[in-house]
Amino acid sequence: MAGSYTYNDANGDLQGVSTFKWYADDVVIPGATAIAYTLTPGELNKKIRFEVTPVALTGTLTGQAVKSAETLAVTP
Repeated sequence: MAGSYTYNDANGDLQGVSTFKWYADDVVIPGATAIAYTLTPGELNKKIRFEVTPVALTGTLTGQAVKSAETLAVTP
């Protein structure tokens, strides 16, 4: 799976190194911290969400984390 988002900063600051999390049934998937994630058998039949926390290079560095809508339960 691949998450996607649009970075926007109210002051026009450039994006720094934003952070990512993946969730299965609203439980954080340990180690899933990249923009893309390959599901494991443990995530089957669970609803998946992607979260991004925007980080700016200057100004207010860390924005509010935003979660995607959850998927339908993942089936094989």
